[in-house]
Amino acid sequence: MDKVLENDIAAEVTKEPELHSDLGKLKPDLVIKNRVGVFVVDVTVRHEDGDYLKVAKIEKERKYGILLPAMQRERAAPSAEVLPIVVGNRGAMPVETIKCLQKLGIARSHQKTISLMALRSSIEIYHAFMDYNRQIL
Repeated sequence: MDKVLENDIAAEVTKEPELHSDLGKLKPDLVIKNRVGVFVVDVTVRHEDGDYLKVAKIEKERKYGILLPAMQRERAAPSAEVLPIVVGNRGAMPVETIKCLQKLGIARSHQKTISLMALRSSIEIYHAFMDYNRQIL
């Protein structure tokens, strides 16, 4: 969020807004409005096997896509788009996620930091649930 404001001081960033839709209340991580448009940003870390990363992107686009026409109209924005930030639990970052981060002005060095944070968090979760004293039969 700070990097978005750093890159565009005229941007408006709303953290975890509660938005209403025909499907009920939705709460994306960020809504960003800048001179390009309005963006619904939602972050998820998923297991990297199979199509899980691709499925996560599609889920986020479907979930928040219903909000776009109203958000564009209400904010008088030239465009509206869902930017799903999907990262693998081992740090993988799909090309689509990199493109979304670039639209927000997030530099490559920060993209690497995001990947490393996902990996580190996954390792911490793994170790939190490991029982090193358990006897293996």
